[in-house]
This record gives sequence, C-alpha cells and structure tokens, in this order.
Amino acid sequence: MRHLIKPLVIFTGLSLLASPLQAENERGRWSFGLGVGFLSTLDDIRNNAAAADLLDVGRPGDISDDPFINSDPRGDDLLGRETEIEEAQTYNASIAYGLTSWLSLQVDVSYYEGNISNLDTFQIERRFVDKELDNVFNDEIATPFQDASVPLGIGDLQQIPVMLSAIFRFRKDSPFNPILGAGVGWFFADLNESQAFENLNTTILQGFQRTQIFTDAENLQMIQDVDGVEIVNTDCSLPATRLNTATRACTKGVAGLEALIQQIRDSDLNDNDKETQIERQRQKFEEAINADFIPTRPMVVAQVEDGFAYQLLAGAEYHFNDRWSTYFLGRYLVTDAGLEVRITDNGNTLTAVPTDPGIEPVQTVSFELEEAVFRFNARANLEGELGSLPGRQLKELEDQIYVQGGDINFTSFSLLFGLRYSF
Repeated sequence: MRHLIKPLVIFTGLSLLASPLQAENERGRWSFGLGVGFLSTLDDIRNNAAAADLLDVGRPGDISDDPFINSDPRGDDLLGRETEIEEAQTYNASIAYGLTSWLSLQVDVSYYEGNISNLDTFQIERRFVDKELDNVFNDEIATPFQDASVPLGIGDLQQIPVMLSAIFRFRKDSPFNPILGAGVGWFFADLNESQAFENLNTTILQGFQRTQIFTDAENLQMIQDVDGVEIVNTDCSLPATRLNTATRACTKGVAGLEALIQQIRDSDLNDNDKETQIERQRQKFEEAINADFIPTRPMVVAQVEDGFAYQLLAGAEYHFNDRWSTYFLGRYLVTDAGLEVRITDNGNTLTAVPTDPGIEPVQTVSFELEEAVFRFNARANLEGELGSLPGRQLKELEDQIYVQGGDINFTSFSLLFGLRYSF
C-alpha cells in the first residue's frame, strides 16, 4: 500500500485547492485518464506437503531412512511454501466517450510487472565415502540424505489487459460522483524466465548426462509422479552399448566408446593388436550410439496463456472543474488466462526399460505432470571410478529432485488512483 501514499496525497491536495463545481454533462464529451494502483493476484500454487507422512521416520523433514520417496517429501510450513505472483504497482490509461449524461463507454489499457516466486523444489543428494577398515580402502558407506527445500523464482511476469467497459456515474449535479462499471476484453501475458529457473532445468539435464556413461556399474534415471508411480525408468544397469542395440540407448555411448578406445591405446598390446581391438570395439558399439537419447530440452516448463477477461469497477470521482477530475476505483478482474508449471518430456526422446526381455523395447515416452520426482543413481560417474585406492574423493550415489508445479490463474483485485481530463 505504500505505493499509493504519494498519489493519494497529491490528489487530496488538488481537491482541497480547487474550486469545486458541479459535474459536467458527459454526453458527447471525450475524456482521457491516467492512473496508478496496487494489484494483487488472488490465486497461487499451495504446498500440498503433509508433515505427518514423515513422522514414521523420525522428526518432520528428516527422510534419511527412506530409500525412495513415495509421497511428498517436504514439511508443510504453509505460506512459506506457496508459489505466488508479487503484489506490485499497476498502471492504467483510459479513453472514454459519453453516450449520455450518466453513461460512458471506456477503453482501458493496464500494465503490470512483477515476480513469480517460491516455486517449491526439494533437492536431495547422497554420496559415497570410504571407510578405513584394517587399512583396506574398499569398504564404502553411504552418507545420510542431504535434503534441502529450495524455493526459487520462476521469472518476471508482464500483464496487459485491454478492456471495453460501460461506466455509470451518479449525482451528475454534484462534483462528487459515485461510479460503477462493467466490461469485457482480452488479457495479454508474457513471462521472462529467471536464471534460477534455468539452473533447475540444467541440474536435471546434467543428472541424465552424468549417469549416461559407459560403465559396468548400475546407472539409473527415473521420473516418478508424486505417488511414486514410475513415468520413465531408463535403467542403465545394462547400457545400450553392452546390448549392442540402439533401441535401448540410455547411455552416453560416444564418451564410453572413446574411453574404451583410450584404454586400448594405453595398454601393452602391440600397435597391430591395438588397431584390431579398436576396430572391433567400433564395430560392436558404434551403431548403438545415439546422442538423441540424452535430453537437451528443459523438462520443467513454465508458460503463460492469454485469455478472455471481464471486470467490475466501483469507486468515486471528484471534479475540480469542468475539465479535470480525480478518481478512485476498485477493480475486480476475472480471466481464464494464467500460468502453468509442468514437468514434461518437452520433445526429448526418452525410452523406458522393457518389462519383458523378450519384447522389443519401448516406444518413446511422452508425459506431462504437475509434480514429479527425478531420480539419478550412479555408482560411478564423471568424478571418476570407485576403486580400492586410498584418498578417494566423495562420489555421488543418488540425487533426487522433487518439483511441485501447478496453475496460477491471473484473476486479480486492484486499487487505482488517477486523473481524468475531459473536453
């Protein structure tokens, strides 16, 4: 409300200094208005977490004993976890024509810009560490889950509703006119995504890339819905390069093949045997390499939609003289326009593990969810292999990223102060 104090003081001062007259007849007259106000969107995305689900494993918020997330992992702290549109200033310009002494047709154009904040994500990572046992460094233990709620901003939202309204004025013989109005129009919206939102998608894509390497270890990329149902499971325990088939390509075969070739070149074989082995590996694995199976498009998508709108207006206007007046209006704007946050394949080529080894694998999986859990498991990754060597660095075992999306409708309420000039 502090945004409205300055214009309110100005309008009040003008009304006290001016010599009040009766309101002029609006019939056949044009008027222009400029206003500033404060807008509040009435909808948000509420956190649906249930802290009671976590009590079975200790204190709320501690999921260190849970091997999987089959329910919403977050604790519920109510308003701290809702995704909402910033309450901020809005600006308005209008042009009107008086049809009668009490009825005008008015075209309004408004502008609003504000942040969409607190998209609720829950990010988990688990790592291997070495445990020294009788000077043998081949015993691994897993750290507890390192979990963190990470609310982030989606981006900057612009709103431009264009409305045609009928404006009714009362007490035309008084400088003070109550106003009622109703109108219809179209709501335009645009969204500029934030760097934090882009980084979320980068983290998810890196999870796929990190675990899609050629290795004998068990790799896994999985997308589950909030109830734990598997949407995509690209189990890489048998990488595509080992199956010698491109139809189940869930590995980054190029990197794996080049690493294998480098191992051959570094071996003690003679040059002829090296070339023979390299050619054999190329023939065996090269046709299985399919980089299209590595997701490259963002998988958490936020988009705004334009839509039909109507508004109701109520307030008052004070005439300084036959030309100038000031107004105060409350506006309730209803629209079917809104924001959608979805977890989607977004055109990425993702395949799932066949349930029956005798069945030809898998069609490309398409999906669109409001909430999902991304899981990435790798016993070896780009940080290096797990081996029996002292001084090994921490190795990632499991990452999980929970994203709660949903919908925000752009229906809003705003308070407007303005000046109007008639001629």
